Amino acid sequence: MRTQRFVVAVLVLAAAFMIVAGAWCWLDPAGFAKMTNWPVHEHFLHDAGVFQIGIGLMLLFALRWRDVIAVVLAGFLITNTLHALNHWLDLAHGGHASDPWALLAMSALAAAALTIRLRMVKRAAP
Repeated sequence: MRTQRFVVAVLVLAAAFMIVAGAWCWLDPAGFAKMTNWPVHEHFLHDAGVFQIGIGLMLLFALRWRDVIAVVLAGFLITNTLHALNHWLDLAHGGHASDPWALLAMSALAAAALTIRLRMVKRAAP
């Protein structure tokens, strides 16, 4: 029981660290760059932030779901959707107008796959 609590505590701590760092990187890229001594490249930092948020959320999803496929699909869905939002918000800084739509199409596929997977897992549960 003690080891289980330790594992859960580490998961929650790691998730919080990733989500807070990712949110900072996403919401205040210049402040994050100054603190870490990185160059201020807004789109890169936005992307780095959403990927950190996605990792943190996957850590939390793993506490709720025991199915690894559901966990990674949910993490991908959220991360990729935020990534699409980055591409839409940062269109003035480069990229292609089709980028957000292509990323959202992948998110739609992931949402469909996640829905199917959760139904499969629910049916298989005793």
